[in-house]
Amino acid sequence: MYLVFTASKDTYITNKIMNNDYRATDGNLGRASTIDLFKLYNESVLSGVTAPTEISRGLIYFNLTDVSASLKGKVSFDDPSFSCRLKMFDMQGTSVAPKDFNLTAYPLSQSWQEGAGADVSNFAFLDRCNWITASYTDDNVLWNLEGAQAKGKLGSSDIDIISSGSIFGQAEQSLAATQYFEFGNEDLDMDVTTIVSASMCGALPNHGFLIAFSGSEETDTVTRFVKRLTSRHTRNPYIRPRLEVRFDDSQLDHHKVSEFNLTSSLFLKTFSRGAATNLVSGSGRSSISGDN
Repeated sequence: MYLVFTASKDTYITNKIMNNDYRATDGNLGRASTIDLFKLYNESVLSGVTAPTEISRGLIYFNLTDVSASLKGKVSFDDPSFSCRLKMFDMQGTSVAPKDFNLTAYPLSQSWQEGAGADVSNFAFLDRCNWITASYTDDNVLWNLEGAQAKGKLGSSDIDIISSGSIFGQAEQSLAATQYFEFGNEDLDMDVTTIVSASMCGALPNHGFLIAFSGSEETDTVTRFVKRLTSRHTRNPYIRPRLEVRFDDSQLDHHKVSEFNLTSSLFLKTFSRGAATNLVSGSGRSSISGDN
């Protein structure tokens, strides 16, 4: 079985320097048609800062309640054939992509709002979320560390992204998914099975993913501009971000090659107008269920 679920919200946040004067930390990109991931080193001037760094980070969320409902009764999360992949599509246009880099997806530990901003040139639309603020209820709800950079173990109260944790009593493990981009124009395709299955079972909070350059690639002295991925607001519905869920629900049918002296099984499936339905018995048409 192959199921596809599209994102419910996505955006990216940045501390980009504008006009060599200020950082656009309050700019929102919730309605942008792409998610732009970049790292600029010493490309701008900012008063009081030597060799400034400018970075962006992507956020994406899927409604896993819909996923769980679609899988109910069809597969268990410990089925070895069950897998979930986060897929996002490259949209470079005329831009030159960086090469030889890694992107990492972490589960987010707090909720955020997409916002309605679409100004990708001046970052002048002020809304939540942004580099500083995750959401707004009665007041601004800030990231624990600007740029949603507070990283820690599952269960910590002062983090933005969950880097590791113990799931279902197992040994502590990394909860990050990473992909290497050799040429820079590849689509994003990450195995997020552990994160998604744990979230659907309640072992992880479901606030979506943060996507960023890996480790020192955000802090080194190299400029990486720009890895551009389509967002859920792109006009082409076939290249919007998606969560692909797969599992093997096939059954081998040997009824045409049955053999003597070999134990076999016979299965009967009954349907009423396309829906699985129990057999009925007698004039009262009572439902028959259970074994035998």
